[in-house]
Amino acid sequence: MSNDCDNCKYEKLKLSEEPCRSCSCCDDENMKWAPKEEKDLNKNYVKDFMIDNGLKINVKFPIKTYCENDDVFYFDDDYILRDTNGDFKYELLIDLLTGVAAVQPQPFSSTNLPKEGEEIWVVTLNDVGNFSFYADSIGCFALVASGNAFHTKAEAEEAAPRIRKEQGMTK
Repeated sequence: MSNDCDNCKYEKLKLSEEPCRSCSCCDDENMKWAPKEEKDLNKNYVKDFMIDNGLKINVKFPIKTYCENDDVFYFDDDYILRDTNGDFKYELLIDLLTGVAAVQPQPFSSTNLPKEGEEIWVVTLNDVGNFSFYADSIGCFALVASGNAFHTKAEAEEAAPRIRKEQGMTK
């Protein structure tokens, strides 16, 4: 009989303190289990994360929690998080997936549209307002294309003087 688990990539080791977390088959108090080989982080989690945050393969993005040096990061073709030097950032990936760190939202554009029903903020003549983005609305696309669509009220208020000047809303 083999010392390997038949259901996962773990093997029994007498000195290991690491239990098998891959399946319940190795949860035996009298056994010690350790990984036979390093497992890849499930790409589906990374893919879902990228979709949720509007990220694309090999497109650089900043991370809120780690922006003091204007560092940017990207996911490569294998869904591995890398910095601008190409170094693998495993700990940062874990921070992103667990919510410790967050992706800095990129400005809306024709290639980075808001999600269906997502709240967007726009600059008006006298104030800023918000409404939900709908893909079947030509007005929503016009606001995004003109650069007058923002993630937060604070972003819209900060950009208001520039938007009003660019779009002829001032006298």
